[in-house]
Amino acid sequence: MGRPATRTWSTDFLLREGSSREEIGKWLKIKSIPWQLQRRLLQVVTGTFPCGQQRVKYGYRKKAECTLCRKAHEESGSSWNRELPKEKIGHIQSAGCLGQKEVVTAAHNACIRELLQEIDAHGKADRHMKLLTVETESSLGTLWDQEQCMQFCSKDELREAAKEEEMKIPWKEANEESPVTEEQYQERFWR
Repeated sequence: MGRPATRTWSTDFLLREGSSREEIGKWLKIKSIPWQLQRRLLQVVTGTFPCGQQRVKYGYRKKAECTLCRKAHEESGSSWNRELPKEKIGHIQSAGCLGQKEVVTAAHNACIRELLQEIDAHGKADRHMKLLTVETESSLGTLWDQEQCMQFCSKDELREAAKEEEMKIPWKEANEESPVTEEQYQERFWR
């Protein structure tokens, strides 16, 4: 009716029909899966995962700031303004968490690589599509160096077509003393 039936996302998820709860149930019934993994899934789904935000809620910590991000800042010696993101399950499972960035990115890349390999291996032989980056990820510049992509348009034509939109994307390290050059935008585009 345009608003949640309950006060929490977890309760709504567990009560809602067709939200893959059946699949969670099947997975939890598999005896070969270690109890620790099953417990972790239940904690995530029910919103009781013991991250910083939950520990503050239960009174075990004063602040919900991400300890992994703080540690990454301290180890790198980078300057930070003492404002850290909240340590929520979504944060520590994303590449936004500085302490988890490498692991999350590696897991993401492994999933994508396996998915692409399966699509390539089991796809229809008569399809008119070829996966160009099955084994390794490519930058747009490297990808457009391949002959198959050059059949669509040249690198110059592609860059010219995308130039206006690329320059609308804000530059993270921009400052007023040294404006961002068109060459820097172009380099970012191909990267």
